[in-house]
Amino acid sequence: MERVYSEHDLITRELEFIEWRNRSKGFLETVLHSVMNISKNNYEFCTHAPTYLVLRGEALCNFIVDEYDFPFSLRDLMWITYKDFLSFCYRNKDNHKIYELIRSRDLSDIEVHSFSDREETVDIITRDIGTKTRLYITLSKNEALAGEVILRDLNEAYEHNWQLEDVIRIMFIDFMKEYNRGNLPNAVNNIMDFYKKRMEK
Repeated sequence: MERVYSEHDLITRELEFIEWRNRSKGFLETVLHSVMNISKNNYEFCTHAPTYLVLRGEALCNFIVDEYDFPFSLRDLMWITYKDFLSFCYRNKDNHKIYELIRSRDLSDIEVHSFSDREETVDIITRDIGTKTRLYITLSKNEALAGEVILRDLNEAYEHNWQLEDVIRIMFIDFMKEYNRGNLPNAVNNIMDFYKKRMEK
């Protein structure tokens, strides 16, 4: 059985749609199915992070709002760290580099997911001592599918258990830890430049 790479399993959905489209001959039926397939353009993902890092992230977002009079939330910050991951992967199409990028930053939790029949069960083995806070992020279908494809390609070279939700968590936590250590002195300016470009589209 083909493993899945997020709660929404977009790879399977897209493959099923392509196979159906190739078999279909009725114009009206194709149009109706296409409308149903693209009707949901955004997907919400749930992950988690140490509560203090969440608090620190919210403080950073509040600073940006106050300093720049610009709407900016924790979801926006998580989206930027995820998009930065996608940019790295597509600019450096090297499975070893991508694997090491994730592996070297995956220092908080080990998660085992089961999405049998799309019913989620999650076991979490916590390495860090402290409370965890659930986080939610909305991604476009294309953004989420791109992440799933990267993880599927990666699994052909390096067997791994990462889901898209794990990558979102890992990249956010890594950013916050590096920011807290003072290793990202231009973080706020870079965030604003990146986010403004998004708003201009």
